Amino acid sequence: MRFETKEDCKRFVREHCQEGSNPDYPWMQQIFTTLVTWRQLEQYLFPCLRDIWKKTPFRKAAPLDPDRNVFLGEAEPSGEWPLHAEVLAGVRKRLDLPFHGGGVDASGRQLGFLSCASTENTLRYLFHHMRCGILVVIRNKRLVVFAPFANKDYTNDWDGALGVKEENLQDYYRKKEESYRKENVIQGVENWWANGNIICNEHQRLRETNSQYWGDHFNSPLRDMIEQACSSRDVADCEFFINKRDYPQLKFNPNSLKPVEPYGFIYDKDDRQV
Repeated sequence: MRFETKEDCKRFVREHCQEGSNPDYPWMQQIFTTLVTWRQLEQYLFPCLRDIWKKTPFRKAAPLDPDRNVFLGEAEPSGEWPLHAEVLAGVRKRLDLPFHGGGVDASGRQLGFLSCASTENTLRYLFHHMRCGILVVIRNKRLVVFAPFANKDYTNDWDGALGVKEENLQDYYRKKEESYRKENVIQGVENWWANGNIICNEHQRLRETNSQYWGDHFNSPLRDMIEQACSSRDVADCEFFINKRDYPQLKFNPNSLKPVEPYGFIYDKDDRQV
């Protein structure tokens, strides 16, 4: 929903929005409900996904029309885009990969690799191993699910790999406090999480009673972008996860064709050698 003025938005919120955005944690104030426990995913999200898969079979989009590329001809003074055909071919090749297909045919045969189970498995990986993400589901050219999630009880498996001694860590925070602020550092290193090379270890600041667990920066523009694409283009039915972090959440070695740990550097691994 878009508003013409800030006052229109405030008026709508006062009339139609309850305090808090999470049904179980009323202090959470994200614009869109952010699910923070596996129980919440099972209670609120999974039933919705299973109902969508049961009632709404996958619908393919119409063939790509290169003439509808709104950027065509903008790259060169001559009005030509030399790489247009090459880019379009690359996009089409990626979109035709088999795992983009989903659903079942009339005989019950699985089409492609997408299924309710594959979506749940990917969500399980992101929630437990990477801590957070955003699930997006599109059906019949409509955005039907936009679900941010963050594991408030996240436990990492790399706390022993940091190689930081307690006395050195305390000395680091004392020096950092001189030029920053005193931080409310989570005491258990196993509950810290990584955002690429950045190690995060603070749920809420000192004097703050409760945590928001994950900020909702960019969530509104992301959702609006997807909704506008659905309303103005023939978007195929699809499901995908948005990675709002600063580093890939899924990686594989192109030589061995094997998946590798996205944050291999934490474990002192070189994923190029796998």
